[in-house]
Amino acid sequence: MVFSSVEFLFLFLPVFLIFYIALPALRNITLLAFSLLFYFVGEGYFLAVMLASIAINYVSGLFVAPGVKGRGPALAIGLTLNVAMLVYYKYIGFLAQDVFQLPANDWTTDVHLPIGISFFTFQGMSYLIDVYRGNARKEMSPFRLAAYIAMFPQLIAGPIVRFSTVANDLRRRVIRLKHVYYGLLFFAVGLAEKVILADTMAKVADAIYGRAPDELQASTAFLGGLTYSFQIFFDFSGYSAMAIGLGLILGFKFPRNFNFPYISQSITEFWRRWHLSLSTWFRDYCYIPLGGNRLGPSKTYRNLFLIFLLTGVWHGASWNFIVWGLWHGFFIIIERFGFSKVLEKMWIGLRVAYTLIIAYIGWIFFRAEDLTHGLQMLARHFAFSEGGASVWEFLDNETLIVLAMSFVLSTPVVLWASRGFIAPPAYGAWMKRNPMWKYGLGVALAAILIIVSSVKILAGTYSPFIYFRF
Repeated sequence: MVFSSVEFLFLFLPVFLIFYIALPALRNITLLAFSLLFYFVGEGYFLAVMLASIAINYVSGLFVAPGVKGRGPALAIGLTLNVAMLVYYKYIGFLAQDVFQLPANDWTTDVHLPIGISFFTFQGMSYLIDVYRGNARKEMSPFRLAAYIAMFPQLIAGPIVRFSTVANDLRRRVIRLKHVYYGLLFFAVGLAEKVILADTMAKVADAIYGRAPDELQASTAFLGGLTYSFQIFFDFSGYSAMAIGLGLILGFKFPRNFNFPYISQSITEFWRRWHLSLSTWFRDYCYIPLGGNRLGPSKTYRNLFLIFLLTGVWHGASWNFIVWGLWHGFFIIIERFGFSKVLEKMWIGLRVAYTLIIAYIGWIFFRAEDLTHGLQMLARHFAFSEGGASVWEFLDNETLIVLAMSFVLSTPVVLWASRGFIAPPAYGAWMKRNPMWKYGLGVALAAILIIVSSVKILAGTYSPFIYFRF
């Protein structure tokens, strides 16, 4: 089940909210029960994998807190079990066949990838590490920890939420009307990003990437990469916005996950704006423990290389994801090596263009079926022949309008113009009191976006679920 589905919008969510509102004393139990149901509907008996993750992290968490004897080995065992489960379900086939070249068998070729395993495994690991470090209290209630790990708003697509972020709210949360208002806005905007923008761009990108590269003109290959760049951004940011919105409605404050990455002026800045919860996870739990930038330039570059190798691997068990991660890591390293000073002297338009070109090339490999396909699609951008499918085979009036909207909405222009009733994903000054007409305008906007998105959903328009790969 996904947020942009008839089942979720018109059955699961309304029924859940009725129970959640009607039973305030049982909100954690209600949240946990519906979260498990949400996962079971999509994954069936692979729900057992998530339950095993919950059990591993709950038991391990009891023995890793400061002052507990043997907490170091307990942490090692807990993290090892988490990693082992992730490696088996996500990487065993790739490791066995592509890395070690072992003969194919049922144990490596027919392993189902439980949806969202990368997200809930990382949340479980962050819980253990934070408890070990003393940054979070160990959770004595298995139901509260289970609600944290299984929480359906951010379960399958992030953001990756730290336990310390929601620990107090799991014990006691106050749901205020202004939080519900902004939560509704976030959810509506995110739903529209997914259904109206991302899905329309996906239809073009998938059609183009479904063709053999030598059947495409250079301009058509570029259109495929361009539409995919918008698809993945609005898909990811849309789901994150929906998760943040649902969290606010339920009384939780999830962290911001995207901050207009396509206006970045360097690849370093891009990663401060793209998938922030993943970037900070790798920074806090891998990069800094490896020494960060404290051990001299050579080890700093080594650490950056390893982090972006892991970033690529996290996204998928394929060489093209590894190339994508290392591609970004290479430019992060040369910027740290001194190229950032060169960038600072450039005109801002050149800095943004440089970042977009690097990100665009990376998306070609990210979208490709495999490394060979990615190289062929990249090469096709420079095949200036007249033969092949034209861009006009894939464009219509609706797609052109959505493409233009995507250019505008990938920048903060609309947000700046509407500041005051369409809130950015942060918590603080923007929640100040507004005139009633602004609240009314915001509710009207949310209603329009939800209605238009629902019409497209009910019409059965093309809506791929990008997170199956993660």
